[in-house]
Amino acid sequence: MWNRIASIIHKEFLQIRADKRSLAMAIIIPVAWLIVFGYAADFNVHEIPAVVLNQAQGRIGDNLVARLEKEAGFRFVQGLSLRSEADIRQAIQDDRAKVGILIPPNFGKPDQPHSRLKILTDGSDFFTSQAALRKGQAAIQGFLAQVLLERAMARGGAGPLNQGLLGGGVPLAQGLLGTASGLAAGGGNPLVAVVPEVHVLYNPDLRSADVMIPGLTGLVLLFITTLLTGLGVVRERERGTLEQLLVTPIRPYELMIGKIVPYALITMADFALVMVVGTQVFHVPFRGRAPGFALASLAFLLCSLAFGLVVSSIAENQQQAMQLALLIVLPQFILSGFIFPLNAMPWGVRWIAYLLPMTYFLPISRAAFLKGTPLAVQWLPFVILCLFTVVLVALASVLFRKRVA
Repeated sequence: MWNRIASIIHKEFLQIRADKRSLAMAIIIPVAWLIVFGYAADFNVHEIPAVVLNQAQGRIGDNLVARLEKEAGFRFVQGLSLRSEADIRQAIQDDRAKVGILIPPNFGKPDQPHSRLKILTDGSDFFTSQAALRKGQAAIQGFLAQVLLERAMARGGAGPLNQGLLGGGVPLAQGLLGTASGLAAGGGNPLVAVVPEVHVLYNPDLRSADVMIPGLTGLVLLFITTLLTGLGVVRERERGTLEQLLVTPIRPYELMIGKIVPYALITMADFALVMVVGTQVFHVPFRGRAPGFALASLAFLLCSLAFGLVVSSIAENQQQAMQLALLIVLPQFILSGFIFPLNAMPWGVRWIAYLLPMTYFLPISRAAFLKGTPLAVQWLPFVILCLFTVVLVALASVLFRKRVA
């Protein structure tokens, strides 16, 4: 038995070496994905269309607007007549702006504790809205800290604090904000109450590569195995060699094992390549436990191989196999949460995502990379992934037997 399987494996490697295009595609596609998603695809929004209604008295409102424009990257749209909050909402509804700032008339006055600044964002644009809230809150936090320090120093409460901290209008660190809050606490300054406190865990710099590359590990497993396995079996059928193999003493399950092992080895090599490049070139941390992550990856690998065998059992030629493979891969690329969060999807679309194996491997991969979460904590998606694997392997075996019978 093992000699026959080894012969099939040797034959398949010779055929892979002869098919230069498929071999090149297996190597180039993961590298191309790393380059595109690591460098070109940047979800960190650098310029945000915004509108502002400045009702504040004095220069405090103008200074805040300048701070938002300089540090938060807000690009304030000109030529709009804004008289109320309703006008800001209308500008956002008309897609003229993604964020609106309402600075109330008594903003910054010590005797007006309920005069709060308002930020309105376009929630339909997830990444722009997220960036607007994050950058806007940081800029407002620094501005309010600077105002507190200036008032404390004007009262003579700053003591030996260096005056140069305020002269250049440089961004203030969290420790400096704490100093300002302490200085103003005795005076009961209401600005302390509106200083936002934001904590970003596991990815403090909000690097897109740290989120994209863990997902790429699953996409590489899915794409390479589904496409190459499907094409490999269909190619045998087109050339007529599949029937020749079936008249030999080789059993169908031995043939199936011999066909998928080479592609599994190539996929594991691609998987290792993504891991090395992601951690060493893009400096994405891997905080998880390698054995648990390898076990989950193996389950997903078998699931993807089963997808490839299902494709090969349905397709009549290589063109159909490629189309079916893309039909399987693209929905998992779009709906698994790799790009768009599942919570942002309507339920009519989200239930489709729950039928895709990539939806369950993705949280395991990202948790292993960024959080260091052990597989025991991620047991539910792992169990579901194993069930997918069992069902798809069984389905692929049945379809394959019917096709070769």
